[in-house]
Amino acid sequence: MAPHLKKVVRVFVSSTFRDFVRERDVLGKVVFPRLRKFCSGLGLSLTEVDLRWGVTDEMLQKGETITTCLSEVTLCAPFFIGLLGERYGWHLPPEEETDAKSGLKTRQASHNDVLLTQALDAAERQFPLVGGYRDRSVTELEIRHALQLAETRGNDDAKRCIFFYLRDPGVASQVPEGERGLYSPESDYAGRRLGELKRDLRASGCATLDGYSDLDILGERIYQDLCGAIKGYFPAPEEMLDYEQRRQRHLAHAAILSNFFAGRREVLAKLTDHVSSTVKYGKSCDFYYNCSPTWPNPACLTTWPNLWVFFLSFFSLFSYFL
Repeated sequence: MAPHLKKVVRVFVSSTFRDFVRERDVLGKVVFPRLRKFCSGLGLSLTEVDLRWGVTDEMLQKGETITTCLSEVTLCAPFFIGLLGERYGWHLPPEEETDAKSGLKTRQASHNDVLLTQALDAAERQFPLVGGYRDRSVTELEIRHALQLAETRGNDDAKRCIFFYLRDPGVASQVPEGERGLYSPESDYAGRRLGELKRDLRASGCATLDGYSDLDILGERIYQDLCGAIKGYFPAPEEMLDYEQRRQRHLAHAAILSNFFAGRREVLAKLTDHVSSTVKYGKSCDFYYNCSPTWPNPACLTTWPNLWVFFLSFFSLFSYFL
């Protein structure tokens, strides 16, 4: 199995942003590094998708926000983490909020409302689900899409890879007073919609931790949940020889390195020329590269098979790192 055929675990993290900074920091600094090591031992590579860093102003102005989010949920399926507190997330104001005498809306559409409407219009063309939930938050759309994808698989295996973690509302009293507004519903409407969503999640059949308050306990629970889901989704052979286990770990390491490689096409071309002029059909051949600043580094060597897949179709390639 060449590195470009490597199994990759992608985990989507969904939540509102500013009120979940602490939880996302625990995920990024504690949970995912441990999980990456766990996956490597199974011959897998891990990629976490946290769109707190992935949505740009340009995407926002072009109305691509929701399409990007739902596309990433699809790519990560079935692995999905949903974190919910007391904030509902970015949503359009309810149409029923009108003045009793004039019948006019009591709140004029803001620039953000216009941007969200554009994003909903664009996303609905690619994801029909959006049409039935245009009055819901972007966070709820991510969750509904993940659940819909699990339903289309027609079995419970996908649902076993979806996890929801509902924060104890009392946590708001533990944060600095100036931040407590971030831990409250945006409006009565948002609080009502959020309550309905949490009710649906509790009845969804997906594992749900209800009422957490300790971040260390949360982090350990997420780690254990994902370890179990990954082992269940990528079952290892009952008996794997020691050399095969080591090979799988090296492949996982190669996949991680290649994720951070760009450019250096001239070096990759030299590698191809060197190998093609040396290897004889039907013969095995070993190559040893001592990496230096001017010659292939490990990331370059692991990326090479992905870019020269036609050439490698004539050979079996095994990489090993010392």
